[in-house]
Amino acid sequence: MVEDGKNAEQMMMEYEQIRGQIEALQEGLSMIDSAIMQMDSALEALTAASGLSAGNEILLPVGADSFLSARITDTENVLVGIGAEVAVKKNFADAISDVKSRKDVLVKTRDGRGRELERLVGFAQEMAPKLQAMMAKTQSGG
Repeated sequence: MVEDGKNAEQMMMEYEQIRGQIEALQEGLSMIDSAIMQMDSALEALTAASGLSAGNEILLPVGADSFLSARITDTENVLVGIGAEVAVKKNFADAISDVKSRKDVLVKTRDGRGRELERLVGFAQEMAPKLQAMMAKTQSGG
């Protein structure tokens, strides 16, 4: 009986650990999805901006649904963030290509983590009834 209790406790700890991993993967996937949406927005904006002429007026988003009115001065280049708050000047074609590449990496990462999430959820679903049965047996003293 004592051994059944130890096994149930060990299985419960393992189950809770898996649930924690599932939650962490879900949060990570949410962050990746958000980053992919930002990449999509950037691609849309860069594609639209690549056809503008010098002097065209645009609305520049500054956050909180607020915009500044701005004029295009450089129709050849765009500043692209490369991480650590560093940006480099690139032509529109290279900037679009870079953003697409970064998006592709995110999509592959999301797909891999999605598969891992499915695997862990399946494992937890298989484990739950076994754990319930073990806990019931332990509580009933059998």
